[in-house]
Amino acid sequence: RICASATPFSDLQEVESDEALTDAGINLGVFRFLTDNVVASDTFHSEEIYVRKLHKLVTSYIVNMQTKDEENFMLLISALYGIDHLSLELSRDFWQVNTSSHHLNIPLTDSMSLTKRRPSAKQTALFNFVRSNGEHLQPDMFTVYLTMLNGLSCGPTSAQHCFALLRAFSSYTGSYVSLDHLFTSMKQYADSFSSHGTAGQVHMTTNELEAMNAVLKLLASLAKWDQTVRVSLIEQPWQSLQTLTSLVACPIPCTLKAGIFNLLANLNRTPEVAVLTWQALEGINIIAKPEKLPTKYTQGIILELQKVEARNETYPETRGFLHLLDELTNHLIPDKIMFSNYLNFLIDEVYLNIDKRVFHDSEEKWEMLCDVLQIIHKLVRLYSPETIPSGRMSEEGGTSEAPGAVILMNLLHDSPFLHQLLATLHSGYKILKEEEDVRAAKSHNVDRACLLSLQLLEEGLEKGEVFKKLNNTVGSHALLSSLGTLLLGLNPATKQADHLLVITMFVSLQLFSPELALSAVNILCSVSSNPSVAKQLCSILTHDPLLSTDILSGFIQRIEVEDWETYEESDILSKEDRNVTSSITSSHIRIRILQLILLNLSTPAPNLAHLLLGFEIAAPIRQTVLQDPGIAGNNRTCLHAILYLISPPPNPSNHFTCHSYAPIFSQLAYQMLYTLSSHVDLSAATLRYLRSSKDFLYLQMKYVPFFQLSHTGTGSKTAESHLELSLQHQQSWLLRMIALELHVTTKKQQRSHTQKLVSLLLAEEKEAPVPVPVRTDVKSFRAVEEEVIMLPSAPGKTVKKISIILSLMDLSEIVPPPLELNYFNQEQILSLIQQHQAKSDLVDMRIIDIKSLHKFINKEMAMANIGLSQKQLVLEEMKLILSFALEQNQAREQTEVKRSLFESWHNMTDTLLLSCQEELLPKEVKFPLLLELANIILEKALSPKIIIEVIPTLTSSLLTIFSHLSYIHIQNIKKTDPVLLDTPTMRPLLTSILDLLSRVDTSIQSTRTNLYGVLLYYFQMCRRQGDVRESQDIYMRESKATLQSMTMSVFNSYGDSLVEIVCRDAFDSTNIIQNLSFSLLEQILLFDGDVYWLKTINILGYLRYIVDSLGKQDSQLVTCVRQGGTTLEQLFYEAKISFLTRVAMCFKGPELLSQANLFFAISNMSFIDLRPEMGVLQPVSAPVNSKSVSIYSQLFLPLLRLLL
Repeated sequence: RICASATPFSDLQEVESDEALTDAGINLGVFRFLTDNVVASDTFHSEEIYVRKLHKLVTSYIVNMQTKDEENFMLLISALYGIDHLSLELSRDFWQVNTSSHHLNIPLTDSMSLTKRRPSAKQTALFNFVRSNGEHLQPDMFTVYLTMLNGLSCGPTSAQHCFALLRAFSSYTGSYVSLDHLFTSMKQYADSFSSHGTAGQVHMTTNELEAMNAVLKLLASLAKWDQTVRVSLIEQPWQSLQTLTSLVACPIPCTLKAGIFNLLANLNRTPEVAVLTWQALEGINIIAKPEKLPTKYTQGIILELQKVEARNETYPETRGFLHLLDELTNHLIPDKIMFSNYLNFLIDEVYLNIDKRVFHDSEEKWEMLCDVLQIIHKLVRLYSPETIPSGRMSEEGGTSEAPGAVILMNLLHDSPFLHQLLATLHSGYKILKEEEDVRAAKSHNVDRACLLSLQLLEEGLEKGEVFKKLNNTVGSHALLSSLGTLLLGLNPATKQADHLLVITMFVSLQLFSPELALSAVNILCSVSSNPSVAKQLCSILTHDPLLSTDILSGFIQRIEVEDWETYEESDILSKEDRNVTSSITSSHIRIRILQLILLNLSTPAPNLAHLLLGFEIAAPIRQTVLQDPGIAGNNRTCLHAILYLISPPPNPSNHFTCHSYAPIFSQLAYQMLYTLSSHVDLSAATLRYLRSSKDFLYLQMKYVPFFQLSHTGTGSKTAESHLELSLQHQQSWLLRMIALELHVTTKKQQRSHTQKLVSLLLAEEKEAPVPVPVRTDVKSFRAVEEEVIMLPSAPGKTVKKISIILSLMDLSEIVPPPLELNYFNQEQILSLIQQHQAKSDLVDMRIIDIKSLHKFINKEMAMANIGLSQKQLVLEEMKLILSFALEQNQAREQTEVKRSLFESWHNMTDTLLLSCQEELLPKEVKFPLLLELANIILEKALSPKIIIEVIPTLTSSLLTIFSHLSYIHIQNIKKTDPVLLDTPTMRPLLTSILDLLSRVDTSIQSTRTNLYGVLLYYFQMCRRQGDVRESQDIYMRESKATLQSMTMSVFNSYGDSLVEIVCRDAFDSTNIIQNLSFSLLEQILLFDGDVYWLKTINILGYLRYIVDSLGKQDSQLVTCVRQGGTTLEQLFYEAKISFLTRVAMCFKGPELLSQANLFFAISNMSFIDLRPEMGVLQPVSAPVNSKSVSIYSQLFLPLLRLLL
């Protein structure tokens, strides 16, 4: 009719006879055809265009035509709208807002208020179609109409409107579809069956059974979608819960009981209903053994499973009951002893006997497996092995242990439960593999059952060891074993120990849920932590060469999936959050595979990591020669896949993006490569392959420092900060590999490779970082290689790459704001946070276990009596505590990553300076480079927000730099045209060093040691400035005098405070620092022409203290002479005497020493009298102890020089 009025169809005669054409289609069964052949297709509800087209056709037919063949048409509507995979909720077009609020004694929800507008003519016509058919409903159309309403109530808004319509029908006298009529009829059925007692005395016709099932399905759909509907069904005076449980206890058909169980399950989506339902189920003894059933109830769930459903070879009632238990256990698990009956039913009656039962439809078997495994897995997941298992039994035969503990006990010994679980995996894998081979993934329930089985093994491996220790502490009679060891047992189906092989093969299934592969890899990670299992894992997987090849291929395909990571993944997906997208799961699999490889690399060879990376398994791994795929028969391995993803693209103008789009994967990849490069047996083969085939390290270093993500716009500030930290981690591992490569190539005299890296590190570049990739939308990160923007670079000077890397490091510490609480005790919360610590999966450090902390606080709050007025405050403070813990973790991670990054740079620089000969790193280049690096290091060390943990490494690098500066300077002095120290250059360096010495905490001993070493190297350079030939005396004396004057002016500018610091370290610190302090004081006095320092030392009393300390050391010196051994005390004494000697050489020095009673102190030193010589009573033949003579000379001669 619409086409007839349209211009393009005005010439078509067929559209003019629209009613006849429509009648012909209806007579040919068009509605039945659309229902059975179009809507019933597996892909129909997954394609939005198909659903919308048919929706438009159906609604246009209702609006424009007179409906005929209403039965099949209503069934078409039910099939069309009853499934809504895309959450379109197109059924809202059939409802009007004014049918809701008037009859529901509740306010409109947000979803209903969205449609609160004047209905269109089309919507009015559609609603009139629904309402009029209900008002004038014929008895024979009752079931069909309710079936249509069931389809039209699919969705939150539609369910509310449908419920309101059924309430509205209550005002119609004699309405068949009013809620009052529906519940009254169910109550009458329950009373009738209960009064007669047996099924033989009361019968239900087929129509009555179909009608009752339609009612239950409609109510279940309404309860499923809307909270307010559930509350209304429970609280209204229909006594729905009592009526439904009474019907369950009656001798009615299993299909009807299944509908009741499904309705009860949806009602129990509201947590408050769970308590009432548990009480009602216990009241009818639903789970009692057949022999223990009271006379009032002739049938229980166990008896019907064994006698009725097993005979019919279909199990709808059991599956409905499992659905109910699943919803109930989401909110409340009753008393352990009471629930043990339900647990025994789940395990003994359903799970362990499932292979013994006959199923008319094999798919139903896997559906039931999914239902029971869903509950069992949930019970184990929610169980925390914190309490000691008791093993006590009740009088009724139930156990007083938690359900999760009972299941763990079954997992940790050779039990029928474990056998059934492994048999499920074996048979499920065979089915999935057959479908994969023909490229047809149909068995979704098999997929899910296998996934739940794998996740149950995950939980057993994760919690089993702790549970086993708790079990052993009470001396339980149960003998528990490690689950990993049990997985090495024989498979009854194959007569081989291939359980781990079957689990590993799930990684190779590409057509099914990627969570299968994720769980399989998680299990392999868990068993690899057991050395006895890891030792046999490789041999199990390589027993069959064909399967070994398939496994390797499966791992490679999982790694090569080019999906972006998300920030949530870096927190490691929790097992509670299984509803993740395929993309997230795929990228997480890749991360877990790298963690699996890293875990196995620490185990003895051969292991799983060697198999996946292509190392020799049969021969010693040292003999491995890594090659590109296809060369000398080598296959593609995980190593090739990893290198492909993190390698730069062929076009050098672009920049590789895996580092910023898959940061955790890249971080672990670099860590894996460093582990291989530093491994005793694997280093040679790995570095040789990276060097010869890929030139990997050189190409990677070209892009260091990595991109700064603060400009990429990747999302929230937290996400960008996380990505930037990951980039720093990547760079840290790469710099460590560069240090190894420099060391190896230098040691093996591979000059060309060393020179190539050195030239790159010393290459001049602009200070500003270059290209930055921009994330725009979710796609393959290889596809965005062209999307690169160029940041404007600052014009001006250029610096060397090694300096750029250092200067761009942010070593400032981020301190989270303090925690401020009103309700909780702050000290107790901070103590609680310290107790909940765990090792990080990505960083070698301990972090706060936020999930454990959250769980503990929730548990404590559940036990506390909190008023409603305080509940919101408590929830807000809980969020504040968890946010504080998250900020603490982020701050710790940032500190650790920054520290690791600088240590890597320090190692690389040390290797560069120590390994490279002068031909590769000339002094003319090296000397200014060292000065530049020293200035950058001091600038960072003096930052007010510097990370305290980094300062020792900073000063260690500074010490290395000054040792090389001193060596170069001494060598230059000997030349004809020496390079002299520039006073303007050295002054800021010396000032920064002294500033750092003044600021650094005295508790950081290594830092002070390094700084004193730096100052001694500085004085060594200044002292050697004048060591030249006589022809240059005048010039050098002037240069040395200028340098000396500058040095002392800087030292003197700090006044007494610096003198106080150095003198305090000389007396109140470790022996090493004391020695270095005295050496520094000696050098200062050598340069101090104005004897300012000597006067200050004397005025402050330190000179007298030094002299007096000689007497305190006398007893220790006596021990040294007698035992003939060198100790730190001897070295400390020598440094002290050397300092006093320098004092004696200064102007007025002897006078000050005399005033300090030096001669008196020396005269009282008894070690002087122990000069080794032949005494009167000593035999002539007795030898003199040569060690004692040497020690005595070392102690006495410096003292003699002092006196002279």
